[in-house]
Amino acid sequence: MNFNNYVLNIPFNFSLVVSILIIYFLVSSGCRWKFYSYLPSQYIKFADKRIQKIFKSVSEKSDSTNRQNKMHGKKQKIETTLCYIATIILSIQNFFRFISKPIILTVLFVLGFVFISLDVTHTINVYDYIRIFGTNDKFTLDIIDLFINIIRIVAPLSLPFYYFAYREQKTISDSSLNGKTINVFFVLFLWFSVASLIYSMVIIEVFNAKDPSKLEQGLALTYKYRGDLALIGLYAVSSFYFLFRSISELLNSITLKKLIHKKINKVYFNYFLMSFGKFGRYKEKQYEYVSYQVETVYQALIQAADKNLGNVYSDSFKEWCRVMDYMLIEYRLASFDTTTKHLHLLNEYGEQHIKLYRTLLKNHKSLIMNLVKQHKIEDAKDAINKFLEYVPSPSKNNLNADFNYDKCLSKYYVTLYEIIIYLYDNKNIGIHTVLDKLNSESETKEAIEQEGIIRNLQSLIIKTIQNDDVKMLSSISYYMNNFFNEKGSKTDKEETEVVFEVEVDKQLIFVSELEDSDLSETNKDDEASAFDETLKDNDFLSASVFILLQALLKSIELTHYKSTGFLIKFLITSYNSQIFNTVFNEFYVSPYENKYLPKKALYKDIDDDFHMNSNVKDYLLIKLFILVYSQQKYVIENDVDFWEIPQEVLNHSRISNTNYLKYMFKKLEKAKKEYGLMYLEDEKFMRELKKEFKVVNTDESKTVKLLERVIKVMKENNS
Repeated sequence: MNFNNYVLNIPFNFSLVVSILIIYFLVSSGCRWKFYSYLPSQYIKFADKRIQKIFKSVSEKSDSTNRQNKMHGKKQKIETTLCYIATIILSIQNFFRFISKPIILTVLFVLGFVFISLDVTHTINVYDYIRIFGTNDKFTLDIIDLFINIIRIVAPLSLPFYYFAYREQKTISDSSLNGKTINVFFVLFLWFSVASLIYSMVIIEVFNAKDPSKLEQGLALTYKYRGDLALIGLYAVSSFYFLFRSISELLNSITLKKLIHKKINKVYFNYFLMSFGKFGRYKEKQYEYVSYQVETVYQALIQAADKNLGNVYSDSFKEWCRVMDYMLIEYRLASFDTTTKHLHLLNEYGEQHIKLYRTLLKNHKSLIMNLVKQHKIEDAKDAINKFLEYVPSPSKNNLNADFNYDKCLSKYYVTLYEIIIYLYDNKNIGIHTVLDKLNSESETKEAIEQEGIIRNLQSLIIKTIQNDDVKMLSSISYYMNNFFNEKGSKTDKEETEVVFEVEVDKQLIFVSELEDSDLSETNKDDEASAFDETLKDNDFLSASVFILLQALLKSIELTHYKSTGFLIKFLITSYNSQIFNTVFNEFYVSPYENKYLPKKALYKDIDDDFHMNSNVKDYLLIKLFILVYSQQKYVIENDVDFWEIPQEVLNHSRISNTNYLKYMFKKLEKAKKEYGLMYLEDEKFMRELKKEFKVVNTDESKTVKLLERVIKVMKENNS
């Protein structure tokens, strides 16, 4: 088969191509230097200034309607321009990423050598250009031989160097190799070297076929094969250029500071383009590329922390946080468009963006865990605080956007669960930072966020109950109380009255009197109805009470007396008795299923199951009932006012199975000092309690009956 019939002849203007390559080299080097010499925060600051300047110039117009129209028009122009530019750059980037794969590069080179023939024109007389006189074909042959010898030395040496750099790069970050498994410049160096060698060996054979004496007589052969020599020269220069770039890239990839700086810039630049451009056709590849860069940044940060490179870590982490703020918090076009970049991409690309968000969370979690493991407490707390700022912003645009937002939230709170469990297992390092931050923002949380928070707190409570960790259990219980307890407490009512007084002034007296008079006439059915509405509006409050009751039941099962005693006291004195009793009645019927907090698929990865032993449910529930009822009664009788004094107690007549009662009271009295409950050591109170539950020792009952008979006889004699 004759391949010559399929060869494509392409005219090749050597002077023009060389000029274009030189210009490209200078421009690309300048752009690359500028891109990597500045930090992302500097680019962000510059972009914000430009947008604010445009916004200011429009908003200074006097006519508000005209100003609004102009602002809208400006926004459209800016967004359209940015969209075109970003889309073009993204398309070019993805095209080059595609063709830079080693297999595709190999195929392109082979096809080029077999099926393309270059007709070289407009060559350059290099000897005259660089003023070398008295040259001949022998001199040209010597230069070619020199080049071949250099390639023969450099190419084999480059392989172990590349392998060494590859291993060092892999040690720093596995992900830095995923996006570009083999250095593109190194592959290009090898192929251009091979091309140069092939052409050079062909030319050497031609030159060696001539009489050596004729080679010294002039430049006849050099002129005759000037096109081939021009290509050899171009390939040779290209091979050395790519070798230099390859060495530079590999050295930068094993220098932590430069690697982190470079990857942060890549994340910022690509995310900026993604925020404005259209890339639906290759969204998977684009998101995959950014994910690799994100993973590399975090893995390099972990390496910097592990190697105690304090300044490198702190500076890089600060810069990375600035980019994270840019990605997750900041608006697309400042004052022109108050949609965050994160939310815009979430609405546009859904699942792909959720995967990227998950990658960010997962790697940030790994960084926190590593810092805790290395006992870098301050750095760990800084990383935790930044994580707590990256809750996704809400979306109310459409149902699909809301669904994606909910999925992002679930990813966030599942990751938070993994973090707080790790922190708890590592001596609670940084866990109060998490709880304080959540508590400080309790009023701004939506229902789905509150569910994520309460499930995280529940998982922590389970751990503390298992470990009988009363100190941590008390902290979490108080956090839960502050977060979910109803706003209609005594203090809140007083604050509401003050605000109302400022707003309504003298009308407050009339309203207060009217409310007092109405209150005396309000029937109990209306009060119950109003209370039911309040309870319905406080499902998370009821859920938190239910969770603490489950924790109490589990502590009784595990015979963790200290935890049991704390929870008894906390539940009775921290929650409104009406709400508590209502939830308790639901709990007593079905203690394993929290109807106020039904399980959802979004949070299925959070382990919030107490794993109760159902075989002893009746026994445990009766014991729990006695403990709770007794504490309520004791607090009321002794007016123990820590926060809430129960207005009513549980109905003790619901305990129909009294087989356990006598045994239970003996167990309680035996361990009375372990619980830390004062009423267990109050003999008078306990005697009355036993009477109430109809539990009296045989000897005691005989004595009581004898005393009653004596008193009766004395009364009869006196009469």
